[in-house]
Amino acid sequence: MLDLAQSRLCRLFCLFILSALGTTGCGNSYKVSKLKQYRLAIAAGSTPEFVTGFQTLIKDYNGFAGSTVLTFESSPADANSSIIITKGLVTSNAEGLGTGKVGLGQWLSETNVENPVTVIPGQSAKETIRYSMRVEFDYDYMTTKTHYELQKLFFHEVGHGLELNHNLTDVHDVMYPDVGVGETKDFDAYFTYVRNYMADQ
Repeated sequence: MLDLAQSRLCRLFCLFILSALGTTGCGNSYKVSKLKQYRLAIAAGSTPEFVTGFQTLIKDYNGFAGSTVLTFESSPADANSSIIITKGLVTSNAEGLGTGKVGLGQWLSETNVENPVTVIPGQSAKETIRYSMRVEFDYDYMTTKTHYELQKLFFHEVGHGLELNHNLTDVHDVMYPDVGVGETKDFDAYFTYVRNYMADQ
C-alpha cells in the first residue's frame, strides 16, 4: 500500500508522462478530420426517369451551393449515401387528402479513431468522422409535381442529411415541415447554411 507521499509522487510522475506524450488529463489530444463527401445513388425504386431527375436535382443543388456538395453515383456500391423511392409513402384519408410524409431525411456519421491509447511522442491521436445521408421520397409525389416543388422537397430532405432540423416558425424556410406551404422558399438563407456547414471540415 502506498503512503500519501508516495501516492502524490506517483500522480505527479503520471501527469509528467502524459504531458510529454502530448495528452491531457482527459485523454489524448485528437486531430479531428471531417469528411463530408456525399455520394448518392438510388438504392431502391430506380427507373431511368428517376436517374435523370435526381441527376438534375443534384446539379441544381450544387449550382445553388456554388460547389460540389453532392455527387450522383450510378451504382449503390460506389455510393456512401442512399436515395430510396417508395410507393405509398403518402397515404390518403377518407376525404382523399394526402396525409403522412412525402419525404424523409436522415444524417449519418461513422467515427474512426487511430492511436486512441498510446501516442508516439510528437504525434496526436487521429479521429476521422465520415458523413453520409439517407433520403427517401414518395413515388407518386416525385412523378406528379413541378420541378420547383421537387427542388423544395429534395433540398429539405438533404437539409436533414446535413444535420438541419425543422424550422417551425417560418413557412418560407426550406426546413419548414410542410414543403408545400408558402409559394416560395428562401433558398439564399438555406444555401448560406450549406456553404458554412461544408466549410467545417
